[in-house]
Amino acid sequence: MLMAVQVQVSPVFKPGNPVKLFEARNISTLVSGSFFDVTKDGRRFIMIKELPPPPGASATPAGPSFVVVVNWLQELMAAVGK
Repeated sequence: MLMAVQVQVSPVFKPGNPVKLFEARNISTLVSGSFFDVTKDGRRFIMIKELPPPPGASATPAGPSFVVVVNWLQELMAAVGK
């Protein structure tokens, strides 16, 4: 579960009450340290998540991998003929 806490820093540090943002399921255990980051505008998260193996596949993955999609909007527009 990912939580957020508002803090007051002046005149003294004072944390607020934690608020649940969302469930963070299937978070990768392949990464040490942070498994997520927040965009500069603070409106989005990027996370490393593990996908379950496809039906009939070995339960042990061949190794860590990830997919980065760039220009996805242009690909979508081309696919729908816009």
